[in-house]
Amino acid sequence: MKIAIHTLLILLAAVLVPIFFTWWYMPIAVAFIGLLIYYKWNITSFLVGFLATAVCWFSWAYFQSAQGDHLLTDKLAQVFSPGLSALSLALIAGALGGLVNGLASSSGLALRQIFVKSE
Repeated sequence: MKIAIHTLLILLAAVLVPIFFTWWYMPIAVAFIGLLIYYKWNITSFLVGFLATAVCWFSWAYFQSAQGDHLLTDKLAQVFSPGLSALSLALIAGALGGLVNGLASSSGLALRQIFVKSE
C-alpha cells in the first residue's frame, strides 16, 4: 500500500510541480515525498521514484513529440547519433528523469533515517 501511495504522490507532483516551477524543482518534491514515506531499504524508495518518474517523463516526451509528428525530435535525434529515433530519445529522457528522481527519493529516505529513529 505504501508503494501505491508513494507512486501516486510522485505522479501528482510530476503533474503539479512543472505548472508552477521549473523542471528542476521536481527532484526536490520527490525528495520530500521520500522523506515522508518510510521503507526499510533505500533501494525500494529508489525504484519507486525511478519507475514512477521514468514512466511519466517518457510519456510526456513521447506525447510532445507525437504532437509535432516527430519531425523536430527525429532531427534532434540525428544530431546526437545517426540511427536514433524519436522513441529512443523519449526513452533516454525517461531514463534520465527516472535516475535523477530515483536518487532524490532515496536521498529523502536517507535523510529521514539520519534524523528519525528507525521504526
